[in-house]
Order: sequence, then structure tokens, then C-alpha cells
Amino acid sequence: MLVNDFEALALSVPRMTLGQLNILRVGGVSSDAPKVVIGPGTGLGVAGIVPLQLDGETRWRAVPSEAGHITFAPLDDFEFDLLRHLRGKHSRISVERVVCGEGLEALHAFLLSCSGAMALRPANAAEITRDALADESVARETVMRFLAILGSFAGDCALLYAARGSVYFGGRILPRIWPLVSDSLLIERFDAKGRMASWVSRIPLRLITDDTAALCGAAIAAHESHLKG
Repeated sequence: MLVNDFEALALSVPRMTLGQLNILRVGGVSSDAPKVVIGPGTGLGVAGIVPLQLDGETRWRAVPSEAGHITFAPLDDFEFDLLRHLRGKHSRISVERVVCGEGLEALHAFLLSCSGAMALRPANAAEITRDALADESVARETVMRFLAILGSFAGDCALLYAARGSVYFGGRILPRIWPLVSDSLLIERFDAKGRMASWVSRIPLRLITDDTAALCGAAIAAHESHLKG
């Protein structure tokens, strides 16, 4: 394998145009600073991309990771209850257990049990996103909580990579629920970093809308590999 999907997506980021993006926050753009790409789908992908000065030119190096497997850190009573619930099923709870397609389903099932609405059947991720957009209460609450937890995790990744150049959201789930993002706590939770809040709050936030971006990144990786060879 030449590169994994999120490493390829990261490689495509420096060449993206505004036509390939939706802007969640303009922020203070720093074009030569590290960037990070985060995307919930079947799993939770994360990769950074950092600038290197070589022969007087800026070149970008992707930094793949397994950050989706970082331990889930609850921030309020609901999330502590969710953690206890999930620990009854798994020995260790990573962020990916919550922020991915199966995580969306687990959140929904937990909210159903909390609400006493067990007459409603558990739903799959596609049904949850559809019902949330149609303003069904449990599905909407599920998506809002999903986005809040994603925001916290994305802010942590921004700190990890010092990603003043932007945080890019990819994956299959966010484009489907994009109309709900502005009503969610994603940005508030992204920025809620205590002493680092003012630093994090200036970071641009963007959604990748181009489905072919990872293919472009893979082509860049192949070209660079050829030059090295």
C-alpha cells in the first residue's frame, strides 16, 4: 500500500481551492503552518500535514496517525454515563467507539434507553442522519451529541499537530449532516481548551466536499515516490 486514505487526503489539502470546501470558520489563516484532517466514517481517520523547507521551496509531508484510537474523554454527566454504558461492552473505549458510523448508532441506542423510548427501534447510521435532518427528536439529539464530541476531539488534534494552518473535516458522515453543524456545539467544544482556548479559537475550520480529493493525494504520493526512486 502506497498511502492510507487519510494520508492521501492530507496530501491533497495544500492544493485545495475554495470550490472544494465549505467554510465553517474563516479563522486566522496561516498558509505555511501545519494542518490536520479528521474524518468520521466507518472508522475515525486522522492525519496531519506539515511544511518542510527543501532547496528553498515549501514541500508538504503527511503525518499519518492512529489518533482515532485515543481514549474517549467525557466532559459532562451524559458523556460519563455513556462511557460507563460502553464499558459494559468493551474493555477500553476509544474516541472511535463514539465518533464513527457505529458510534452514531451506539449513541442513538443509548439515548433511546435514557429517554425510555424503547418502543422506537434502534436505527442504523443512514437512518439516524436522515431522521435528524427531518427533525426527529432522538435522532437530532444523537447527531448534536456526536458533533459535540467530534468538536472536542478535533480541538485536541489541533493542539497535537499545532494545526494553525486549518482543521479539515472529511469522511462520509459530516457532508450528510452539514446543515446541522452550525446549530451544534462543534465549534464551542473545539475551542473549549482552557488556557489554550484563545490559541485554538483562531484556527480555520473547513469541510472537504470533493469526493475525489483522496485520489488526488494518492497521485501526489505516487509522483513523490517516483521522484525518490
